[in-house]
Amino acid sequence: MVEPDRFLSILKYSTEAGGKREIAKLVYGLDLPVPESVNWTLGRLILWSNDLLHGLVGDGFANQQHSAEFLWWAKGRSADLA
Repeated sequence: MVEPDRFLSILKYSTEAGGKREIAKLVYGLDLPVPESVNWTLGRLILWSNDLLHGLVGDGFANQQHSAEFLWWAKGRSADLA
């Protein structure tokens, strides 16, 4: 990977198990667009949502893997509380 400090290890934009779109909704209350509703490629949505989540999660994590683990944990906790 060219920029390991930029990319979270959450590779999919949207999945039943939870991708970046579902994490944004459950953790931050954000409704990211469905791929069919925008003119961006799926790859562009993946990069954009990565940068969005990276900015939202903030500093204080050892690395991006640690940030991604926190987001997965928070997603699961939010789903359990819903």
